[in-house]
Amino acid sequence: MESKGWKKYALGDVCSVTDCQHKTAPIVKEETQYRMLRTTNIRNGKIDAVNTRSVSQETYLKWSIRGFLEEGDVILTREAPMGEVGIIRKEKYNLFLGQRLLQLKANKNLITPEFLFYSLQGRELQHQIRMNEGTGSVVSNIRIPILKKMEIYVPDLNEQKRIVDTLKAMDEKIVLNELVIANLEKLIQTLFKRWFVDFEFPNEYGKLYKSSGGKLEESELGLKPSEWKVIEIGDLALQISKGTTPTKKDFDSATGAKKIDFLKVKDINDDGLINFNSVEKIPEVIHEKKLKRSILLEKDILLSIAGTIGRVSYISKIRNGININQALAFIRLHDSENHFAFIYTYLKTKKFQNEINSKIVQGVQANISLSVIKKSLVVFPNIEVLNQYNEIIIPILKQIEILKEENISTGSIRNVLMSKLLSREIELSNESEVQAHVPIP
Repeated sequence: MESKGWKKYALGDVCSVTDCQHKTAPIVKEETQYRMLRTTNIRNGKIDAVNTRSVSQETYLKWSIRGFLEEGDVILTREAPMGEVGIIRKEKYNLFLGQRLLQLKANKNLITPEFLFYSLQGRELQHQIRMNEGTGSVVSNIRIPILKKMEIYVPDLNEQKRIVDTLKAMDEKIVLNELVIANLEKLIQTLFKRWFVDFEFPNEYGKLYKSSGGKLEESELGLKPSEWKVIEIGDLALQISKGTTPTKKDFDSATGAKKIDFLKVKDINDDGLINFNSVEKIPEVIHEKKLKRSILLEKDILLSIAGTIGRVSYISKIRNGININQALAFIRLHDSENHFAFIYTYLKTKKFQNEINSKIVQGVQANISLSVIKKSLVVFPNIEVLNQYNEIIIPILKQIEILKEENISTGSIRNVLMSKLLSREIELSNESEVQAHVPIP
């Protein structure tokens, strides 16, 4: 759609494109300030610079010979997956391109880095990128000559700034909420360790149990309070199971227009946040028949068991009734009202994470079995301590839930607004037009 003041360019006219080195950089075990970006670090418009691999300074300089990554550079995944976009912010690490990544540097006389970043996420350029599906001998990939010829519509720099400021404000709100969520999760983990690892929970007199001489006894997991018991997670579970992936035949024979959210590991980040704005959907008929076993309920706890192992999340009331694929397990508790907060927090502890990582089976895809989860031993508190813990933690979890849903709503509005603005369907200057097209909750 044409719009006054917007010009059509070839992408190669508004930015330079630098390819990665087509080999894997040697990594080092110790942490350094020199980090390699991989395709797994670029997801949903964000760059995860924390979970990157360290290299030596020599390797960093050698792999950056085509150009150093600078603030404002846009990163594009050219395959596996294709078309994910991120932008370099002020980073604490010196980053460089790993395999299958491209560096796009904006020609600032024509386009701002942020506008380039948002444009690459817009439906017009994403559609052009998706047209490269099936272009590789093994996996689809973006060829640089084709990328440079892709069409991009660009307004004047002032209008670019207005659009960017609008979208960025929403992104910053999401980031702020994520920071609050991370801090609340950290608080929960700190309290869990204090009470259930260090045994410094308040006794009946309000004093710290262990420090005030509380009785401890030996168990298969080491010392524990005498009134507590060692149990398997399976003892508390009504069901521990996993999802299924529908076949092409299932999709071909499916009828009906209604779709259901279908979670995969990639939809859950390391902090347990689920990006529902990019979750795939499956026909309701498949959900209710082929995948009936894994229809999720409120307070079902999710654990990734294949590929990236150990990510933990849960199903809130508003997400009741969605589904998952085979790389995600779910734990449904007998008494979710009382046991949910404890088990959810326990699954995030280093103890449990180290345990499942020690029992990974290497195959086509690394995985752990459901029996590993069921048989995992945990020191379980008495009802009085558990009730005290729930009184503190459940309100925090509810606050986290509110922030998560707020982010989903903000992200949805941002995505619609970005799509409409970049396709020139609406203009920011026309307030009534914006309100008519953008879903305000």
